[in-house]
Amino acid sequence: MHRITYRFSRAHAVLCLIVLVYTVLSFWNLGDALAPVTQPDLGEGEGRGCLSYAAFPEPTALDSLILYKGLGTCGVTVYIPDESGDNWVEVSRQVCDAIYAWEEIPLACTTNLICVSIGGDAQAEVYEAGFLSEERTVVPVLSEGDALFDEQELVPTMATYRNGTYFDEIYHVRTAYEHLQGISPYEISHPPLGKLLIALGIAVCGMHPLGWRIVGCLCGIAMIPILYLLAKRLFGREDLSLAAAALLSLDFMHFTQTRIGLIDAPAVLLVLLVYLLMYRYYRSTPEELPYRQALGLLALCGALMGLGISVKWTVVYAALGLAVLFVIGAVRRHRLGESAYHTCLWCVLFFGVVPLVIYFLSYLPYFMADPATPAWKIFWDNQVYMLTYHGGLDAAHAFSSPWYTWPLMLRPIWYYGAKALAAEGLCSSIAAFGNPVVWWCGILCMLLLLLKRRKTRADVFILIGFAAQYLPWAFITRPTFIYHFFASVPFIILAAVSIIGDLSTRYQRCKILLPGLLICAAVLFVMFYPVLSGAIVDRGYVMQVLSWLPGWVLGY
Repeated sequence: MHRITYRFSRAHAVLCLIVLVYTVLSFWNLGDALAPVTQPDLGEGEGRGCLSYAAFPEPTALDSLILYKGLGTCGVTVYIPDESGDNWVEVSRQVCDAIYAWEEIPLACTTNLICVSIGGDAQAEVYEAGFLSEERTVVPVLSEGDALFDEQELVPTMATYRNGTYFDEIYHVRTAYEHLQGISPYEISHPPLGKLLIALGIAVCGMHPLGWRIVGCLCGIAMIPILYLLAKRLFGREDLSLAAAALLSLDFMHFTQTRIGLIDAPAVLLVLLVYLLMYRYYRSTPEELPYRQALGLLALCGALMGLGISVKWTVVYAALGLAVLFVIGAVRRHRLGESAYHTCLWCVLFFGVVPLVIYFLSYLPYFMADPATPAWKIFWDNQVYMLTYHGGLDAAHAFSSPWYTWPLMLRPIWYYGAKALAAEGLCSSIAAFGNPVVWWCGILCMLLLLLKRRKTRADVFILIGFAAQYLPWAFITRPTFIYHFFASVPFIILAAVSIIGDLSTRYQRCKILLPGLLICAAVLFVMFYPVLSGAIVDRGYVMQVLSWLPGWVLGY
């Protein structure tokens, strides 16, 4: 087994540089660190609502009202005085259901006084409103003591990913906030821990986009040195380990999927951790890893697996791969004189009881939000619901794609687009798909690894890890999406550096392959950065230069 020394070396300095650059890019324009916090009093009961008034120094042309909403649904009606000034005339009416995001209500009127009537359901939260001119500037208002207009410095000129939720953040962020408030959660189609981690970011940083995305961002950063350590154990070569870390940092899916307030980033981080731990056991001998140390390693692996499943059920796929690797490692150690029977008995505790206890405890916020219902019933009902929900989900989705198309990236999933910019010839967009160099080269190398006649233990480990994360999706009948390939990406990267490493060792002319791969991946990352980050660029560049395949919808 390759031994890792922890003396700081040049390779560690390079790794730190990779992590530092990625960290800067990951946090750059991640999201605003401020959001409105005060709310007008909507009252209580069925007719809850409020009236707010705003005045302007002179008659002003208003294009729209922009409103920041939290939980619930509300109806907004806007009135202006008639020509006589004695009556109010309705100019706009709209139901607003944005969740911690800004929503625009068209007005197209000129007035010096305006009335905003808001009526909401029992959960409705309204924080702030402002008015936009035809030139998309914020119109100053005169309104004293009204909580609907008291944070005007936070009113944006457009609703964007930076100042509100987008895609499935509307479910996960909402549920994270509900956990903090002790409210029964809305999103219950996944286990609680992922939303609790989002809630942790909110609790530390605040209820704003940076707060609900920071945990995923930190998970994405942590994955880079973890993959480096895993590659170092697999190959024992600094160049291949650094290449694996760099390729992960340059992958589009990794970048996009860890900068959104969803639960995939912590799930994949925990998958990498459990495979890192299991590889040490899988490759070890009793002399290298004594029995008690091996048990401690397996216990930690089981606990992390329990945390992963408490984030997302798909981590169970990793458990299948871990089971195969454990059996291989246990048989090998048994042949070298260690009792595999006792180890297996301990693993019933480590990989059965402990994960189940952790999983059950992750439901504590559910239990505390509904103390009148027995905990066991809440827990059981949710398992039934999740199984029924995911098993019976058959709704069509424009960006769904079958599992066998993911490595080819035939259908990226489009998370966000600023439609208002399209009329100006600009584009701000966020899509989830892979770096073509990383994915296409990686999947080719995975096939070569599969066809390789004499496979090393590292080769077998990579193939088992990839198969466990990818092949179960072949049996899923519900709509699936390319982001489900996220957990497989580290393994195709490992396959790529493994095959290229072998070629560069055998053939002098192949030594250029690894730096060439890294350079190409970096060039593509820079090229596609606008549609990964939401940066505003020329619309023609996105539509004509970046839209490589017919199924690539990357912007309006």
